[in-house]
Amino acid sequence: MKKIILASTSPRRKELLTQIGLKFEVVPSKYEEDMTLKISPYKLAKTLSSGKAKDVAGRFKNAVVIGADTFLVFKNKLQKRALNIESRFSLQSNSETQVYSYDKRKTEISRNR
Repeated sequence: MKKIILASTSPRRKELLTQIGLKFEVVPSKYEEDMTLKISPYKLAKTLSSGKAKDVAGRFKNAVVIGADTFLVFKNKLQKRALNIESRFSLQSNSETQVYSYDKRKTEISRNR
């Protein structure tokens, strides 16, 4: 069986994967996020999560790597992280808020050496 790797240090993502009984290893990505890219929020989420997954996948010969990114858009302004749970809930509950999340799952990563 292939090793499963979470390319994120997010406690919430780790908790969710643990809740479903997945056995995995956490390997932080060294990918540098660029939140200033002038692309749609969906494409930004996809770009950032793919970058994280590819960075971690490059360190393993054969693995399943999960990369993800989530952020909020409030009144057309990107909110990378809410300051605390209350403000995050407030933003997510507001009708002018959009939440973008993208998970990039690599089912097979092989490196030629």
